[in-house]
This record gives sequence, C-alpha cells and structure tokens, in this order.
Amino acid sequence: MSVRQRLRRFLASDDADLRQEIDELRLSLRREAAQRAELEASVAKLDKRLGMAMGAVQASTAQLMQLKQVAEEAKSAAQQAQQRATSALSTAESAADAVAER
Repeated sequence: MSVRQRLRRFLASDDADLRQEIDELRLSLRREAAQRAELEASVAKLDKRLGMAMGAVQASTAQLMQLKQVAEEAKSAAQQAQQRATSALSTAESAADAVAER
C-alpha cells in the first residue's frame, strides 16, 4: 500500500481502524525483527563454520607441504641408494671378472 493510500485511509478512518492498522504494523515489525534475528544467527553460525573450514584447509596445506618435503627426501635417499647399489654391482662384477681371469 502506498503512502498516499495510507494517508487517505488514515484521514477517512476512525480510531478503531487506525488502532487495528497500528497493531498489524507492530506485529509485522515483530515478525520481521524475529526473522532478522534468525538470519543473523544463521550468518554467525556460517561465519564460524567458514572460519573453522579455513583453519582446516590451512592445517591440511601445512601437512601436505611437510609430506611433500618428506617424499622428496625419501626420493633423494632412494636415488642415492640406487647409485650406491649400481656402484657396488659394478665393483662386484669387476672383482668377479678379476677372479675369473686368475
């Protein structure tokens, strides 16, 4: 209802109608305030969950970085072990060839 219509109604109505309209508006205001409070509570809960989720993501990222470092160290150690094994195999083959020649 527009402002003009309300003013016309206000000027043309009696006190009982006005009181009823005021009561209806108050009731409407209370409902909207309750809805707003519910929405604010929901937003607060979602904000808290978002904060927790962001913390979990940060913690997971840190763990992944640590695991990546451990994996790189393990890969390096494995490559060194492979090089040592290859070197040991070459030495063993050379020794076997030397023994076979005698």
